[in-house]
Amino acid sequence: MNALRKVYGSGLFHFVAVVVCFAVSGYAILRLADSAEPVLIGLWFLGALLAHDFLLYPVYTLLDRAVAKGQGLGGTDRASWINFVRVPVLLTGLVFLVWFPLILGVNAKTYRAASGLGTGRFLGRFIAFTAAVFLVSAALYCLRLLRWQRRAD
Repeated sequence: MNALRKVYGSGLFHFVAVVVCFAVSGYAILRLADSAEPVLIGLWFLGALLAHDFLLYPVYTLLDRAVAKGQGLGGTDRASWINFVRVPVLLTGLVFLVWFPLILGVNAKTYRAASGLGTGRFLGRFIAFTAAVFLVSAALYCLRLLRWQRRAD
């Protein structure tokens, strides 16, 4: 075990997780290579990568830092709320990014022709998911505040 840590730099669980991730990625690449338009898929992936790294990442990083700085976060004298907002925003943003064509009803006719289903239910489900994630986060924050106040007393 120590030999693996010296050579690899981390434990066995991390090594296995990385190997599994590479195996799944390799399988996905092989499946995409057999698709009708592998070049278009590769261009889409490259565009998504560039859009995230050069557009989305700087925007959400600046917003996050502005909120944290504006609220004077970073001290240990009170229970910080910032992570209880970051996580739900991240989750709902990721769900929206993946499912936005269905949530917004883009290409509803194509989706109905392909699946026989409508896109009308996705917006309501997205709103319900968003509300649930924020409610759970708010409840966890309230529990943290109670625990913090008990320690302060």
